[in-house]
Formats: sequence, C-alpha cells, structure tokens
Amino acid sequence: MNDLEDIATGDDQYVAIGQVMTGVAPKRLNTILGSCVALMIYHRETGTGGMAHILFPGEGSGNMNSAGPATRHLISEVRGKIQPEC
Repeated sequence: MNDLEDIATGDDQYVAIGQVMTGVAPKRLNTILGSCVALMIYHRETGTGGMAHILFPGEGSGNMNSAGPATRHLISEVRGKIQPEC
C-alpha cells in the first residue's frame, strides 16, 4: 500500500489545497505539502481539531486558498464544535 492509499482508509480524511476540515478523535486529518502551509488546531479536552491547507499568504481574494480567510474559518469551525452556542 502506498502513502496515498494509507491516508484514505479508516478514520483518516485527506485535506486538499484550499480546504478547511474539522473532526473529532479518532478521526485524523492528513495532507501532503509542497510549498503550502497546513495550519492545525486541536482541543485536548474534547478531542476536536481541524486543519486548513493554505496556498497563499495574506487575504487573497477571500477564498480558502488564502491564509486570512482560511485561518478565521478554521477557528470558527472548531470553536463551533467545542461551544455550539457561540
């Protein structure tokens, strides 16, 4: 089995360029990086976490390929799973 097959099985979820994903353990988020950046956050008490696969720095055109929008969206999504009333 190669690396791409490994990350596509079980509780693993592949995060593509420009995607933001969240999950709760035992789900695992994986990606493959070249010149991109993966931003990950994790809340130990709830086992909730997320990943943003970022292609461009700054605000860009406001889509999830850019650091600003992707970071804000990731924080909002994970926070919403931890504290649904927020």
